[in-house]
Amino acid sequence: MMTRLEKLVRELVLEPLVREVDAATLNHLEELGLINRKACEELAIYRLVERERRAGAKSCEAMLWSAEQLCCSYEKVRTIYYKQLKSRPYL
Repeated sequence: MMTRLEKLVRELVLEPLVREVDAATLNHLEELGLINRKACEELAIYRLVERERRAGAKSCEAMLWSAEQLCCSYEKVRTIYYKQLKSRPYL
């Protein structure tokens, strides 16, 4: 059974890659450990917050909602969001 975060990683990070490469290749790379799971999770959290912001929520509200959806702390989401924002402003 997949966690909410694993489902989010699939939806926001890995599924868009399937359009670029076939699913078997993506699964194989994941099995070999060549896909950085932590980086994928952080990117998925960032994209979830950004999706809420684009829908009209303020940053803090979007981070709080995201934390509730993922059953994790607001601080975790906030830290990841601002880390991604600072290190990858082009996302």
